[in-house]
Amino acid sequence: MKVRIKWISTTELSRSHLGHGILIFFKDQDNYDESNLVAFIDGFAWWHGKSDVAEVRILSPDSPRYAGLGVQATREIKQAIRNYVRDRIAPQTLSVWFNG
Repeated sequence: MKVRIKWISTTELSRSHLGHGILIFFKDQDNYDESNLVAFIDGFAWWHGKSDVAEVRILSPDSPRYAGLGVQATREIKQAIRNYVRDRIAPQTLSVWFNG
């Protein structure tokens, strides 16, 4: 099943406000600290083939936490997430953590 991604841009991501899903971190930071959290894939229905939509909350370049990474970083993060949703193999540029 081909999975479509629904992007939701947000200026804030907090583990305490996220449910079951996959947390996406900058890999080059090599830790799972919330300050490195850049996106969240909500739920696992898409993973188990029960939905053809993966809802992704992604940190906006306007967020203070994004600290100058800008539009190019957003494109690279989105492409890495697209590849992850398609192949279910963690990208080298990001770290993933299953929350659930």
